[in-house]
Amino acid sequence: MSINIDELKKKLKRNPVFNMSLSGKEIFHSNVLAWLLLETDDNDEATSTAKALTKLFPPKGLKADEKAEEKYRVLTVFREKNDFDLLIVYYLSEDKKQDTESMRDSIIAVIEDEDDEKKNHFENDSNKNNKQSPVEGFINNCKFVVIENKFKAIPDASQLDRYYLNVCGWKINKKTKQWQNGKFIDLGKIAGKKIQLNSENTTCYLLAPEKAKELFAQDSNTYSHDNKETGSQITVLWNLVTYEKVNEVIHKNMNTNYEPILEKYYEFTDLMLKLSEDAVAVNENTKIYDFEKTVKQLKSIRIHDFYEKLWFSAVMSIIRNDLLREIKEGLITDVGYSNGMGMLNFMYDFEQYSEARFGIEIQAKQFRIAVYITNKKQYKWKTEEGTTDKDPEKNQYPKIFYWLKSIYKQIKQDNKEHFDYPDEKELELKKFADFKYIKIPIKEQNLTIEVLGKKIKEVLSIMKSNEKNFEGKTVSLGQNQQKSAI
Repeated sequence: MSINIDELKKKLKRNPVFNMSLSGKEIFHSNVLAWLLLETDDNDEATSTAKALTKLFPPKGLKADEKAEEKYRVLTVFREKNDFDLLIVYYLSEDKKQDTESMRDSIIAVIEDEDDEKKNHFENDSNKNNKQSPVEGFINNCKFVVIENKFKAIPDASQLDRYYLNVCGWKINKKTKQWQNGKFIDLGKIAGKKIQLNSENTTCYLLAPEKAKELFAQDSNTYSHDNKETGSQITVLWNLVTYEKVNEVIHKNMNTNYEPILEKYYEFTDLMLKLSEDAVAVNENTKIYDFEKTVKQLKSIRIHDFYEKLWFSAVMSIIRNDLLREIKEGLITDVGYSNGMGMLNFMYDFEQYSEARFGIEIQAKQFRIAVYITNKKQYKWKTEEGTTDKDPEKNQYPKIFYWLKSIYKQIKQDNKEHFDYPDEKELELKKFADFKYIKIPIKEQNLTIEVLGKKIKEVLSIMKSNEKNFEGKTVSLGQNQQKSAI
């Protein structure tokens, strides 16, 4: 898609909602959505906007039909609760006249851990003659909706897996790094009864722009699959809702009291979605640094980071999709933004080296073969007396440098069209805190996503095949199986 950046900038500059939005950050959109879902009229009935939005995010057991909103209402919406961007608490009831004000106050008090008087509202509200106490009935009629809001990045499959599995009672063991059957997410207690999220009462939704959703869905079939790490049959399933649909619903069902504000919000979000679509409209033949011209134009209105991070997220999605399954095992990928620049990270979390991660970082036209120390006690990175980091072979920990250097030897090519390979005699172990790397400058001319992806695949494949050689004296040279001393 081709857009007129100058015209888009003029419209955003004049839009009051954009200027109040922290440049379109995800938390701003989460706050707006939470506000609209909780809106009620003077008779304590949900507004037309709130009702329309609940149809997009219905709780478990209900379909998004025209009469669904008569069966439930939103008690409250929590932001940044248990790592969830939004957590909607619904109360199901066939009786629209049932007063839920005290129930709403009670569950808010419990989950936010405040106001003991409200928390004790149900303490004496039980009937021994009933099989189900009012408290149990109330809790059983509460349904939960988790929304992961991705406005500035392509959704991350491993993150979504982790959130969904946590809802299902699975936890990651920090020592073994293995999934194990743990406890359900506990939001608190009412009259001794726990309020818990589980796969029976909780529905998960991914909210993302249409184009970003498409890129995510094609990324290794990861948004709906059996999680093999747990050894279970749990299917990691997220319902996908687009920002375009949410924006359309808000526009068609505006609360008249806030129509001027919502009209501007609609315009602002629509413009940002157009910009988002332009940022992720990349393919294998796209030149990796083509984003720079647009980013330069957007700096004056301070949304250049929004565009650049989305661009790199789309690049990551394409590269990841082309990696072989065996290369992905143990691989942690991340799209970051630091020091005013986007970056791509591909790091291996090798089982036998839990104190460090090895991999690739790409930032500022640099291809870095890197190691990141996670256990500072194990690797203090101090040099021997009288030496410096520019003399890495006399460093206390030369094995890491030699290992990275051996990887470098295998990827260095005579063809220097895309990468400026330094002479091996000039190799240094560069540093940034606990991050150590060998730098290979990138020549951006004609470097496409496809070419970059092939180089990443090559390096990761060599690293993966040499995982067990890190402590040894030989390193595999890849397919030809030759060896060289470290």
